[in-house]
Amino acid sequence: MAAATDWKANSGAALEIVAPQRQPVSALDRNANSKVEPGDWVKLRTLARRDIDKFLVLVPEVLRDEDHAAIHKIRVASRRIEQVLNLLYPKPRPKYVRNVLRNANRCRRALGEIRNCDVLIAL
Repeated sequence: MAAATDWKANSGAALEIVAPQRQPVSALDRNANSKVEPGDWVKLRTLARRDIDKFLVLVPEVLRDEDHAAIHKIRVASRRIEQVLNLLYPKPRPKYVRNVLRNANRCRRALGEIRNCDVLIAL
């Protein structure tokens, strides 16, 4: 079985996905009706990387206020990142995973207020 991934902040602004020292017991492993295939972890890692990349590309667009749809897209990307992390890391989660989830939630809440205003203005 391919290894799961850990999330750590590297020296830059991006997140790096690195191999774990221990493999977490995920929802995939706990579900007795589901057989975990070797490629499942690779697929999850690919999805997580895509969502993180999308999130990081959208940050400058949101900060420059160029595209109002970018706010919606970044909120969706943060929800998807949260779902992958919840799948990979059931409770109790490592501290750095909790920090990523907490920051994604804060970002989503703050942008939700702006999104609501944009939708009301459009009406």
